[in-house]
Amino acid sequence: MYDDFYKSQLSSQARQYYELILRRCRMGDVKCSFELPVRPSYRKVSIGESFEAIKAIREDHPEFFWIGNEYSATLRGKKLTLDCKAIYTAEQIRRIKKLLERYLVAIVAGTDGMSVLVKERMIYERIAMIDYKNNNEVHDHNVVSALLKGTSVCEGYTSLLILALRRVGIPAIKVSGYANEKHCWAIAWINGTPVHLDVTWDNVKNGRPRYRYFNLTDDEITRDHRIDTIGVPKCTNSNYSGRLMKKGVLNKLEHAFPRFASALVV
Repeated sequence: MYDDFYKSQLSSQARQYYELILRRCRMGDVKCSFELPVRPSYRKVSIGESFEAIKAIREDHPEFFWIGNEYSATLRGKKLTLDCKAIYTAEQIRRIKKLLERYLVAIVAGTDGMSVLVKERMIYERIAMIDYKNNNEVHDHNVVSALLKGTSVCEGYTSLLILALRRVGIPAIKVSGYANEKHCWAIAWINGTPVHLDVTWDNVKNGRPRYRYFNLTDDEITRDHRIDTIGVPKCTNSNYSGRLMKKGVLNKLEHAFPRFASALVV
């Protein structure tokens, strides 16, 4: 339900394409070229639906960081070939995947046995320690910049946060909108309650995250954010808001989890 939010908004044909592409990606296929079936009476529609399917895959599954946002499709008889521009080579993808796994292990370290709220806050605080910087590189818009350079922008922050929260069993999805510019953040479910999290705007100041955008309601987040994603759940419960949490709930956290930039040259 939570890792296929964007899939749920697709047509039945696009959902079929989504499942075929997802299966290939999970099997380790990084070629970004997918052969999809076409019904003769829906040839032109099928191209559009294949584009919608790959867009939904990118939104639901930030772990497939190598899928770019440039697509093309070719129709031949009953087959449609969807080609996506892969951002990295197969060898680079293999090495980045290993790097990402090590990074996620470090981010969630020490959360076993903690309450859901404490797990969430530990992860949020660690990711907020990553420096905000736009290097004007393709890495900035997925998880890779944080891994290689210890810097990121909203897409990288949000992707990493979603993956880390899901790793410890906290459902999370990406939300797109506007906040001074095109922007994205996350909604997570804390004990079944959906809340907004914008770790980008809570980037560290004076050594600690500010928690101004931690577990907000719709009313709170829309004071300076516009929600553009259709169908996101209503966030109305403020019981988990960072503004209401007492200081000192957590002991001082260890932030010095390793940056493994030297392990990969892209």
